[in-house]
Amino acid sequence: MTTGGPAVRSAIAALALSTVSPGLSGQTANGGDRAAASTACRAGPDAIALVRTHAARYPLMETADIYKLLHQAVLGSEHAVTDLAGARAWLDREIAELEPGPPEPLIDPLGAAGSVVRIHLRPFLEAGGDPDRLAEAFALTADRVSAGPTDLGCALEAAVAGLATDGAMSAARDLERFAAARLDEGYPAVHHSDAFAAAYGPAYRVIAHDLVESALEGASLPEGHP
Repeated sequence: MTTGGPAVRSAIAALALSTVSPGLSGQTANGGDRAAASTACRAGPDAIALVRTHAARYPLMETADIYKLLHQAVLGSEHAVTDLAGARAWLDREIAELEPGPPEPLIDPLGAAGSVVRIHLRPFLEAGGDPDRLAEAFALTADRVSAGPTDLGCALEAAVAGLATDGAMSAARDLERFAAARLDEGYPAVHHSDAFAAAYGPAYRVIAHDLVESALEGASLPEGHP
């Protein structure tokens, strides 16, 4: 599976420095009119703003990582383990193998109005978080997300349009092709690209916003944290 190479990373790095106002565009990478898609997407995540934020933090992210980001923002953790025992066993294994990584926020909002977040494991453990509570929240999150494939397709279209508007044409075309291929497969979840995994060692759980307080009960949150 193609995840995008140096050219895509260069385009994304340029995107991270863009001063173009975030938002939904009426143009795709091929110049097509997407006004209707833009309207339909307004209730979902601001796809290009989310991509821009993550491009600035993770300049080596590739096409698969953009897709994964939006897949999680729209669909949450629906593809992952949903029974508590499995969720806890998976979390225990990941914690046991966890290595140092880059600075990351404890809570990383993804979905519309923060409806879905990533809780990054390194700051979670540093704050004294309870893995049992995190595993329970993770297992429950699949039932909290009501969006579907149409919503993901809309968010992907919005991201492609925003990338094109920002001048990252290579990244826009690659995401458009990647998304079309995943549509044919039913929009499955994918792994992070090898480059992203090697550079950043991603370790997090996708949690519904209304379960965050429960997931973080007992943790020492940073000063000023919501």
